[in-house]
Amino acid sequence: MAEDAKSGKLEQDVKDAAAAAQVAAAKLVEDAKSGKLEAEVKAAAAAAQGELAAAVAITFEQNGKPLDVIFTKRPLGFVYGPQANTGCCASGNSGKWVVTKITAGVEQVKPLKLGAVIVKINGVEVGTSMDKPEFDELIKSTAKLLAEA
Repeated sequence: MAEDAKSGKLEQDVKDAAAAAQVAAAKLVEDAKSGKLEAEVKAAAAAAQGELAAAVAITFEQNGKPLDVIFTKRPLGFVYGPQANTGCCASGNSGKWVVTKITAGVEQVKPLKLGAVIVKINGVEVGTSMDKPEFDELIKSTAKLLAEA
């Protein structure tokens, strides 16, 4: 490095780097003024949104254990309904939503069994206080993010 400094090579390298940075900055300013930069940012944001929306994670409780299933296509491949209360004197629903039917031929639901409790949809806790319209809206709006099979 000392030799490069003595010979002037280091100084020339710094000048070349500064000139290249100046050209890049000028191009960036030009792109910003013309709207090209904004268009590129919007395109990148749309592409990122598409990648994020390419999958939906639903967490089920099955046999007392959590089961995460990643859905990439719709339909989801299962039908859901309220979980009935159990026991000799129980009536009504538990407030939980469970898998009531598996749609034949949908690969992404292979690990699911009837009665699996839906715990989370894309990280949103389902809980026991969601009524049917609220739950329907959550699951349908989330499924709309997926591509049609």
